[in-house]
Amino acid sequence: MFKFLNPVTVTPADNKYGADLTGVRIMLDVGHGGEDPGAYYPNKNGKMFKESERNLYLANLIKTELESIGATVLMNRTDEERTTTRTERVAYLIEQSPDFCLCVHHNADLATHLTGYESWYFTSHSRNAAEHSLEANLENDAYRRGKMAWNTYFLARQTVCPVVLSENGYMTNSWEMNRIADNEIMAQKAQALTQGIVNYYLELSGFPVEYDYDA
Repeated sequence: MFKFLNPVTVTPADNKYGADLTGVRIMLDVGHGGEDPGAYYPNKNGKMFKESERNLYLANLIKTELESIGATVLMNRTDEERTTTRTERVAYLIEQSPDFCLCVHHNADLATHLTGYESWYFTSHSRNAAEHSLEANLENDAYRRGKMAWNTYFLARQTVCPVVLSENGYMTNSWEMNRIADNEIMAQKAQALTQGIVNYYLELSGFPVEYDYDA
């Protein structure tokens, strides 16, 4: 079943993100949780960090930023004990039918040199949102590099709204893991992800968005 929502229009505003998102409903799909910790790696001091906990921490920061400019934010989980299956997460997305969905994850790979932000999409109407997410993160200087690509991630295949899967750094890269463990840098990443969503809606509403970083 295909279901498409008309995009919400927004207006520029005098705040740090440049727009008022009142009326925009955004779902944060917080990866892993409960019995599924996701990736699990130590920082430079040997303290172990679970991906599920870092995902939730970052999602809560994003929620605060989005709500500060008027958006309504939904989350599939709000604590570390809850496990949500793929079926439950898809059902929640379809039931709520938000205007936008950002999936919050952190990456891991056997190739420990890999680093950077990754923005994934499946449907064509999610591609532009994924691009804005990438560009905002690169301009924010939260990462050394980044990429955007098509992927068959299960939630991204839903058509109720644009869905972007964000991979917010590699926990298997020691330099990046230390940044993932740093709450101040996580706040910087949350602001970049928020700006990406804002810029996507500004462009949809007819307001041009430019980036200053060297591509």
